[in-house]
Amino acid sequence: MQRGLWAVILLAGTLLYATALPGILLHGLLPASPAVAAPGPAGEPAPAQPTPARPVPGAPVPVQPAPAEPAPEEPAPTPPAAGPAVPKTLEPQPLPQPEPPQAQEPPAVTPREPASASRPTVRVMAFNIRHGLGLDGQVSLERVAQAIAQGDIVFLSEVDRFWLRSGLRDQPAVLQELTGLPYAHFAPALDLPGPSRQYGNLLLSRYPILQAKTVPLPRRQGSEARVMIEARINVHGQVWTVYGVHLGLDQQERRQQVEAIQARAALGGPYRILLGDFNALPEAPELEPLRAPGPPAWIDGLADGPPTYPAWEPAARIDQIWLSPGLAGQQVAGGVAPTQASDHLPVWVELVLPGGL
Repeated sequence: MQRGLWAVILLAGTLLYATALPGILLHGLLPASPAVAAPGPAGEPAPAQPTPARPVPGAPVPVQPAPAEPAPEEPAPTPPAAGPAVPKTLEPQPLPQPEPPQAQEPPAVTPREPASASRPTVRVMAFNIRHGLGLDGQVSLERVAQAIAQGDIVFLSEVDRFWLRSGLRDQPAVLQELTGLPYAHFAPALDLPGPSRQYGNLLLSRYPILQAKTVPLPRRQGSEARVMIEARINVHGQVWTVYGVHLGLDQQERRQQVEAIQARAALGGPYRILLGDFNALPEAPELEPLRAPGPPAWIDGLADGPPTYPAWEPAARIDQIWLSPGLAGQQVAGGVAPTQASDHLPVWVELVLPGGL
């Protein structure tokens, strides 16, 4: 009985082993069936996850290598921040410089008496120098001095003294040195505190200045101060009275200034010169007292002469020289000098000495 039981058990184990062994071998030889991926975001399938194989009894368990640490990602290069578009650099083109106008000489005045070696000529000039600022934008007193180099009696307006815009130079002293004219009188219209100090008129002379005054002229409230230089000059033993002016910008103001000039000129003697920047044409109504026949009488030394302002394209003769009848008869020439030293052009007249020495 026992032998039969053991025989049955042995037979059953043999059948079980024979049946299981091919299945185990077949499972190890066939690939595992892929798992179905779950849908990922945006409808894309998620990556399939492998199904772990069942361990084979008695088979060594494979050691899975540890996952390598991901290498640090190098930061992507940051694109340069988009800034405003940089325009192409254009090569600077030089601005055309205005050509200096050619001086147009007015017809020479025939002297009543011919000049001779015993009667020298005297050149009188007036020039608004705009503190030496030329048409090229540069301040040059050397250029101003060259423009007036032939003058014997020279009246200048808009002259700086210790102003920042003109390099804090003492322009009256520098101009006197550059021209070599030994006598000078500076009349500041503005005298201010601080680094920019004085601004006004300058008289230079080859002949001795016997007396010089700075005479304030009438002005309306709030307008720029204006002064006149009144000087008595010994010209070869004769006393000439010179009035140098730079009149205002308002017509009524100019009329009052001309009347004040006439009041002083009535005592100026027979040899008088009135010159400067009048800011008005010779025929302007406010200059009518100068054209009137009554004393003190004046004669336009550059009548029908060329314009003087602006220098790059002259259109108006606002720079003038007026002569008393005693000197007007001695005029032998006159004109406008070409220069780029200022926005005005200098005017000049040539006179012979009245009478004998």
